[in-house]
Order: sequence, then C-alpha cells, then structure tokens
Amino acid sequence: EQRVYAPFALGKRACLGRQFAYFEMLTVISMILQKYRLVPIKGADKIKIHEGGTLVVDNSFRLQFKKYVRGEKVEAPSKVPKFEPEYTLEEVARHHTLEDLWVI
Repeated sequence: EQRVYAPFALGKRACLGRQFAYFEMLTVISMILQKYRLVPIKGADKIKIHEGGTLVVDNSFRLQFKKYVRGEKVEAPSKVPKFEPEYTLEEVARHHTLEDLWVI
C-alpha cells in the first residue's frame, strides 16, 4: 500500500489545528508583505511553470525582498511573461487518475 504524506491527516480524525495553522500562515505572510515587497531579480531566467496535480515553479524563479518605503513608486515589469505550458496530453492523463484523488 502506498503511503501519502498528509501533515494534518484527513477525514474524521483530521487535526483540529489545521484551520488555525492556515490562518497563522496567512497572518505571518501578510505581516512580512507589510514591510517588504517581493520583486524579481533582474536578469533572471524565464519563469517555467509545470502542471500536474498542482502548479510547480522550477528553481529558476528568483525573488528578492525589498524594504517597503511609503510613497515610493514600485517599478512595474516591462514585459509580463507569457505562460506557455510545457506538458503533453499523455502527461496530463498520467497524472489525472482516480488514484490521484486521495485527498477527496
């Protein structure tokens, strides 16, 4: 039997702290974003997004934290990258089976 990592468990015996952990994560992220802005590193490679059960960004995507200064204009990217899927129909079919629906 294949075992799947489920940190908060599932079903009737699911962890009561799951929602608390989720809201705590959102609180921490919002507090960080009040003080810093995430900006892409100049000259970084093209962003590659891979689809499967979830969206995955490969390791070429690099960001840096820039201290937020009130009233400072944020430079918009000159060119928004176009999403080009890098998968075949066979790959999608392989990852969308009934066995992949263990979370439900």
